[in-house]
Amino acid sequence: MSEIKKLWHFRQNNSGGFYTGPAYNIIVEADGPNEAWMKAEELGASNENSCSCCGDRWHLPEEIESRDYIIYLDMAIEDSTYTSRTGGKFPLVLGCPDWRRGEFRVSMEFENFSKNA
Repeated sequence: MSEIKKLWHFRQNNSGGFYTGPAYNIIVEADGPNEAWMKAEELGASNENSCSCCGDRWHLPEEIESRDYIIYLDMAIEDSTYTSRTGGKFPLVLGCPDWRRGEFRVSMEFENFSKNA
């Protein structure tokens, strides 16, 4: 029986004042942060063209260690996807196997707007 890998969360920074695809958050299964980054790159994450004053587009991964882990989203929601400044639409979360989605929560907090996604 194979061991279940850890879940790792990458959050996108709006480097340069905008977001890009493939998603706002990427969650992957991996044994460690280096393997997690390789899997995130396979899904389309890249720190190329990051703004020098804003920093890398993708933050270092955080291990999801318990069901109490919450991914807080600080942007408005539209039909379960967000719209970037460039007009592209992409999902809130990408990469997580469906059977593991209950291992964390996604919460929307935006000014006077609050919604659980």
